[in-house]
Amino acid sequence: MILGVQTYTIRKKAKINPQDAFDELINLGIHHIELARLELNNDLITIIKKKKIEVLSLQLKLKELNKKFESITHFCKQVNCHLVVVSVLSLDAILLGKRAVLRFCSKLNHLSKRYEEKGIQVAFHHHHFEFRKISGISKLELIIANTDKKIKIVTDTYWAKKSGVEPHEILVDYQDRIIGIHLRDYIKNIFKRSRDCEVGYGLIDFNEVFNHIGPNILYAVIEQNTRYPFYSLSKSIQYLKDNHKEIMFDKQ
Repeated sequence: MILGVQTYTIRKKAKINPQDAFDELINLGIHHIELARLELNNDLITIIKKKKIEVLSLQLKLKELNKKFESITHFCKQVNCHLVVVSVLSLDAILLGKRAVLRFCSKLNHLSKRYEEKGIQVAFHHHHFEFRKISGISKLELIIANTDKKIKIVTDTYWAKKSGVEPHEILVDYQDRIIGIHLRDYIKNIFKRSRDCEVGYGLIDFNEVFNHIGPNILYAVIEQNTRYPFYSLSKSIQYLKDNHKEIMFDKQ
């Protein structure tokens, strides 16, 4: 399984100077990324090719993936990317009930068919609100049950833990649908407010997570909302190197 970084983590520097940002990733031993929060333009294509960085996936909202279909599929072709990830539920599916979730599922199925024609697979990334239940069934369960099996899931260790679900349980319950993992840890402060932190420095049992990684999971990317992204990434990477060498494969 490939280890990479989600560019949300480095978004501030990457928007100002993407070359320097990617150089810092390479210096940390990272050659794979999931693209998010960056403008998908020709300059970025040139930098990615020049730095020999592999784009594992693109993460965008469903509306953007539909509206910018031609430019996104062109970008994917240029950087040899075959996976796009829907980043979040629609607002009505977050706030409302079953009908809103089913409408979202219908749109997701339609999106998948469009991208499949271009040789690109579609996945969905959950947050914590997908674990809210409607008549005893979580929104995530509704999404799994009402979308094509070709649509995969990118799970997130922090959002699972925040929702009260152990991250490894997601890997067990939906092992046939999960294609990727966002790795970040979970802590609470003295006021019981949660935030993410470096992998291995919080409350998540990553031994359980890695013990339940199945063959369908192709990649894991470190993601964190941090003021010091490269320092935080170095801590997460060192923890993974020291404790979970089995995921440090690299297709260089």
